[in-house]
Amino acid sequence: MAEVKLEKLRVKRQVIIGQLGRTKEFLKRASAALTAELETRLESLESTRTNFEAIQLKIEELDENEATLPVRGDFEETYFEIRPALLNLISDARHPSDSEPMNRTALETTIGGTPIRLPEIPLPKFSGDYVNWTSFYQTFVTLIHNNPALNNITRFHFLRSALSEKALSSIRALEVNEPNYEVALKTLVSRYNKEQVIAHEHLRRIFNLSQVSRNSATELRTLLDELNVHLSALTSLGRPTVYWDDPMIYLMCTKLDSLSLDKWNDIRSQDRFPTLDEFKKFLENRAFNLDEKSCLAPAAYTSNLKNIKPKKDNKQPQTSLIAVHEKLCSYCSGTKHNIYRCRKFLQLSPEQRYNSANGLKLCLNCLKTGHLTDSCSLDKCRTCKQPHHTLLHDHLKASPAPSAQNETPSKEP
Repeated sequence: MAEVKLEKLRVKRQVIIGQLGRTKEFLKRASAALTAELETRLESLESTRTNFEAIQLKIEELDENEATLPVRGDFEETYFEIRPALLNLISDARHPSDSEPMNRTALETTIGGTPIRLPEIPLPKFSGDYVNWTSFYQTFVTLIHNNPALNNITRFHFLRSALSEKALSSIRALEVNEPNYEVALKTLVSRYNKEQVIAHEHLRRIFNLSQVSRNSATELRTLLDELNVHLSALTSLGRPTVYWDDPMIYLMCTKLDSLSLDKWNDIRSQDRFPTLDEFKKFLENRAFNLDEKSCLAPAAYTSNLKNIKPKKDNKQPQTSLIAVHEKLCSYCSGTKHNIYRCRKFLQLSPEQRYNSANGLKLCLNCLKTGHLTDSCSLDKCRTCKQPHHTLLHDHLKASPAPSAQNETPSKEP
């Protein structure tokens, strides 16, 4: 079942990669394209990237080896080649007679002796936010300050055009001339190139990350992405982030919603400290599962409707629907907990738990209905990594249980 799903996702991915290739071919003949067509192509390009990221993430969840293949890297390289070229064409179409924009740099190279004009590279903006200083300064020095084709007056114009708010105010009083360019750059470096302040600002942003709302895949991904950004910046500043797993995991747990925190406590190792990479992987899986759940919710709702028998009382079907929808525990029919949190089930011996799960035709790996143990994609036993639930381990360790109960899917009553 998992293999079939994986193959379908790979087919979808190939279709998306084909769309990207057609956009690249379009660029070869796009010099006379209308602005509206170019902008439509740009919108389609962004949609293509979003769809690819969603499909690729699902594929990597099902097959960890996919993360080591060059598919994602090749796609991103092509995307980052196409996007600035489209933006350049759109700019030329809108302002055909304008001179070179002061917030872009035009690069040229030669192929076989023929000069080729490369797409313009927009300079990043800097408003005075310490978090953005390192990226801005490195880009500016590479593209502008070290460019031998520019004089200091031109460099000064590029610098002013890239600044805003507090950063621009710090050099606004300087007249644009060659000597003042060096003065302006040194002023900015003196004010913002402070590693301790930058590190403290990244730490402040980590401590002030937003709380995740209930069942929000988007907020979980935002939490993970922002954590990665700030930790990466701190690592580049030489901070020992490799030793920060415990405090980072604790801090991130305070940002999780209660359901996600319960899920983390269910799967994390109880006999050793988990690593930050394991926690990040949990966040990725949790966000993926929430997305899947939101996609499957309408189908599950319709399935529940089929199990409701008509009642004479008009209000009765609505009550029955709620009961069916809320029922979680397969053992005691409780509506507020899963079987692996059921007090009655946990009080049973491992052998009794196994017999109960077998009798209820549950998957022995996740203790849920609707699929076979062999096709279950959830994590295996935390003790021995075999395909059975940890609550059944002590029984199956002594006497491996047959999988006959999983030869046929469970039938609905």
